[in-house]
Amino acid sequence: MKQIWDGLIVEHPIASVIGALLVVVLTCGSAG
Repeated sequence: MKQIWDGLIVEHPIASVIGALLVVVLTCGSAG
């Protein structure tokens, strides 16, 4: 799974950043 994720980061850096932001928003939203 990690290899696929690393591949996505290399091929789609913008998408990986957006995905990371979504994870942060969902985590903060569910926590607060």
